[in-house]
Amino acid sequence: METKLKIESGKFHCCLFFFSLDSCDYPPRLVSAELMDEYKEKDFFPVGSTVKYKCRPGYMKKAGMYSSTCNRNQQWSKVQELCKRKTCGHPGEPDGGRLLVTGDFDLGSTARYQCDGGYRLIGKSTRKCKVLNNKMVWTEEVPYCEIIPCSPPPEIPHGKHTGEYLNSFYYGIVVKYTCDKDYPLIGNASIYCTSKDGINGEWSGHVYCGETQCPSPQIKNGRIVAGVSSTYKYNQKVSFECIGGHKMVGSRETLCQVDGKWDPPIPVCEQMVQCLPPLDIQNGTHNNQKTGVFPMVQCQPPPDIQNGTRSSQETAVFPSGTLVKYTCNPGYTLIGEATIQCIDNGMWSSPAPNCEGGNCDIPMRLDFAELTDEYQKMNSFPVGSLVQYKCNPGYVKHPRMNASSICIRNQVWSEVQEFCKIINFSFECLSIRKIQVLSFLLEKSCGHPGEPEYGRLIVSGDFLFGSTLNYTCEE
Repeated sequence: METKLKIESGKFHCCLFFFSLDSCDYPPRLVSAELMDEYKEKDFFPVGSTVKYKCRPGYMKKAGMYSSTCNRNQQWSKVQELCKRKTCGHPGEPDGGRLLVTGDFDLGSTARYQCDGGYRLIGKSTRKCKVLNNKMVWTEEVPYCEIIPCSPPPEIPHGKHTGEYLNSFYYGIVVKYTCDKDYPLIGNASIYCTSKDGINGEWSGHVYCGETQCPSPQIKNGRIVAGVSSTYKYNQKVSFECIGGHKMVGSRETLCQVDGKWDPPIPVCEQMVQCLPPLDIQNGTHNNQKTGVFPMVQCQPPPDIQNGTRSSQETAVFPSGTLVKYTCNPGYTLIGEATIQCIDNGMWSSPAPNCEGGNCDIPMRLDFAELTDEYQKMNSFPVGSLVQYKCNPGYVKHPRMNASSICIRNQVWSEVQEFCKIINFSFECLSIRKIQVLSFLLEKSCGHPGEPEYGRLIVSGDFLFGSTLNYTCEE
């Protein structure tokens, strides 16, 4: 500290105090290690001072120096990430399934499970390695794989099947049908338990005893162009077309099935949204003089999404310019564009978004900042959540750096830069007999201010940030 005084005729003209002790900013923040407790509360690190680190929970030491020193150039000596992640050990595998390994089993790793064909997963498909009460644990329990069940095979008139004495039917089991005399078997004699979605079981086909007929197919605003018949028997095919001004929604062909139903379902002919005829022009013509039909550009109905809904559920026609908005169910986060538009080429402006579940753990603790009040009370952070931080006392935010973190798809928080820097204080004498300490942000103790020779300090309180000190000189 330097002190400059000028005294004339016994009068104290001015005093000026400088703090010119060189120091470093707050020590570097590491992913795997943190400052030892004795250094966390310090806000002043003069040149030559050394700080020590300890491994964060979930990490353990490797060989090397766990300290950093404030050098003469007011920069900290380089510190490497010397702590390595602890392991949770092998997470286990379910019977009838397998563990999909994409890395190690260390802190932050995710174990993913998948069942073999014919089995369905009961429980969570992922587990995460984390620290709980200073122990390395896998979240959730090991899921188990249950063989996919089927309901009993259907009973049919004038026939029977080989599974009539069985109580349960599971994926892969086969039953065979036979018909009574004079009732021919329609369809495959054997059907088996299978699954389309990997969760629910269903039988591979239908069997009937006797002649199978389908009802005469009817299509409004359309007609049958192939396969017209007075009766429609098993495996008979019919083709359709729509009349002018209508477009077909569904398959143009359908087949009479063994259960007496048409599949694919009979299509629908919907009226097209049309534009008025274009104006004729002098000395010219347009390319659609004969038809007189001018359909408006339309998009196919937008897809529905799992764990969410869309607007315009009752709308059947989506002309160019139509907007559709998607929202997710509670507990799910929308990934992608929330609003899509039917554009002039008959396509949607963007693919439909997804609604993804999952949560991140409590946001990371920072040495230089803490969560703002609105986020400190939250205990659930679904994918897509954003949290904001504020600088700790004694720090000020860097104006060009982001002070937030987002829970991203793999259920971890996005990286946070060191957006707060330590406040540097200066003191200036403002009058002959009074020194006022300038206040910048928050209350911090400045320590004892010292006393001048041939004078004394008049103490009226503490030495916290914002306090005022009075000095008086001797006669």
